[in-house]
Amino acid sequence: TSTLFAESADKIISKGNLNEAKQAKAEETFDRLLAAHDNNDAVEFARAQQKLQSIIAGTKTNTALAVLRAGLLTSPKTHLRNTLGNSAEMALDMAADLPGSIADIVASAVTGRRALTASAVKGSWEGAKAGLADAKKVMRTGLTDTEMAKFEIHGAVDPDSIAGKYTSFIFRSMAAEDRVFKGIAYN
Repeated sequence: TSTLFAESADKIISKGNLNEAKQAKAEETFDRLLAAHDNNDAVEFARAQQKLQSIIAGTKTNTALAVLRAGLLTSPKTHLRNTLGNSAEMALDMAADLPGSIADIVASAVTGRRALTASAVKGSWEGAKAGLADAKKVMRTGLTDTEMAKFEIHGAVDPDSIAGKYTSFIFRSMAAEDRVFKGIAYN
């Protein structure tokens, strides 16, 4: 798919439908994209791809739609629901460990080993710390270590514009909120 994207981007750039400033930016970014592809640098490729897509497809309609979608997520109620939903899921996961612990105690009488121990609580604490670190990274860069090779765009918006900064902040804040809970669940 990356080669397909590069080919279609090259066709769009070579048609000359962009104004002079966008044409120069697109050609420069396309060179970055090709260099990243040649160097097998997935992170730089994703960044160049996102930038190139925003230059090529950064129409007023796409920008307006991205700002509208981000606007729907700005309500404090949305963030509260997201956090409460994550908290409820975490509490239910912990509650599900209770029957497992009872079964583990019974099984340990036969096996002599425990599978569920207090280290799970320590693991949750370590996971929360890792999740907070991921949340900070998401807010700064939009990428975490596990997402470095994954490309995702929330609308074809020039990331350097006010609309781009606004939409990035909103989408990143939602992703960052989830990172803490994912850290607890998966560490």
